[in-house]
Amino acid sequence: MSFTLSPGQAHELPSAYALRDERPHPPTYVVCDRGYASHKFREDL
Repeated sequence: MSFTLSPGQAHELPSAYALRDERPHPPTYVVCDRGYASHKFREDL
Protein backbone atom coordinates (compact mmCIF):
# COMPACT_ATOMS: atom_id res chain seq x y z
CA MET A 1 0.00 0.00 0.00
CA SER A 2 1.20 3.51 -0.81
CA PHE A 3 -0.14 6.96 -0.08
CA THR A 4 0.89 10.59 -0.24
CA LEU A 5 -0.43 13.86 1.13
CA SER A 6 -0.56 16.94 -1.04
CA PRO A 7 -1.58 20.54 -0.37
CA GLY A 8 -5.24 21.34 -1.01
CA GLN A 9 -4.45 23.68 -3.90
CA ALA A 10 -2.14 21.18 -5.68
CA HIS A 11 -3.34 18.81 -8.35
CA GLU A 12 -3.07 15.15 -7.31
CA LEU A 13 -2.17 13.66 -10.69
CA PRO A 14 1.64 14.22 -10.47
CA SER A 15 1.59 12.37 -7.14
CA ALA A 16 -0.35 9.51 -8.72
CA TYR A 17 2.41 8.82 -11.25
CA ALA A 18 5.06 8.94 -8.49
CA LEU A 19 3.08 6.48 -6.36
CA ARG A 20 2.59 4.16 -9.31
CA ASP A 21 6.28 4.24 -10.21
CA GLU A 22 7.49 3.33 -6.72
CA ARG A 23 5.55 0.06 -6.69
CA PRO A 24 7.52 -3.08 -7.68
CA HIS A 25 4.46 -4.58 -9.45
CA PRO A 26 1.36 -3.06 -11.04
CA PRO A 27 -1.50 -2.63 -8.55
CA THR A 28 -4.52 -4.90 -8.71
CA TYR A 29 -6.83 -2.14 -7.50
CA VAL A 30 -6.53 1.63 -7.36
CA VAL A 31 -8.80 3.59 -5.03
CA CYS A 32 -8.68 7.37 -5.43
CA ASP A 33 -10.83 10.46 -5.66
CA ARG A 34 -11.82 12.51 -8.70
CA GLY A 35 -8.52 14.41 -8.68
CA TYR A 36 -6.97 11.37 -10.32
CA ALA A 37 -9.64 11.13 -13.01
CA SER A 38 -7.52 11.39 -16.14
CA HIS A 39 -8.04 9.33 -19.28
CA LYS A 40 -4.26 9.04 -19.79
CA PHE A 41 -3.71 7.92 -16.18
CA ARG A 42 -6.38 5.23 -16.55
CA GLU A 43 -4.76 4.02 -19.77
CA ASP A 44 -1.32 3.95 -18.12
CA LEU A 45 -2.65 1.79 -15.30
